[in-house]
Amino acid sequence: MPVVVKSAMVNGSLMLMIDTAASQTALLDKDLVRYQVDVSRLTPASSPIIGVGGDVRTFQIKDVELRFKSDDGFLTLRQDIVAIQHDRRRLSESIRNRVLVLQSVLGLDILNQFRLTVDFKGGVVQMESHD
Repeated sequence: MPVVVKSAMVNGSLMLMIDTAASQTALLDKDLVRYQVDVSRLTPASSPIIGVGGDVRTFQIKDVELRFKSDDGFLTLRQDIVAIQHDRRRLSESIRNRVLVLQSVLGLDILNQFRLTVDFKGGVVQMESHD
């Protein structure tokens, strides 16, 4: 799902994979590298992320603006998200290359705010307000 992301650390558009098993929306290594995010300037997350595989460090990216394209223009949300960084120095080259293609994820922290409809045959994903 294409999303425009704006914060003090990241500014640009990216594709987020909808992940109904992810509790939080997270930027992964590929986008951290792409946007040259200096994780040393981020606050370590209060709880670890489980399920992404390998040794990871997690950080808070505060006050992130997420803009989703809608029928009426754009829907904008503002919230904290996490950055997940694998320790690529400890990975073999083949694993490191696989880590660098993992998509960042749109997790339940945002998905729970909407009604999510997926039409696999039509290739359409819709997020609608619960209102």
